[in-house]
Amino acid sequence: MLGGTTYRMHRFRSSASPVKGLTSDILIKTAEIAYGRPPNYERYAPGQLMLIKDVVHALQNHESSTVRSQ
Repeated sequence: MLGGTTYRMHRFRSSASPVKGLTSDILIKTAEIAYGRPPNYERYAPGQLMLIKDVVHALQNHESSTVRSQ
């Protein structure tokens, strides 16, 4: 966990190999754009960081707290 947040990782089975993580996020976003609507399921976990600026901020806070605890 990063800063007490959670992350919902989607996995899709395929005949070649499982698709998961960033690749599945990209495919979900591509489908949203192509179909012009969001998926029928919850894409994000409650409290999940969705904007890159929020992820960067959480990483900076995590690094700061790690340095202080050493």
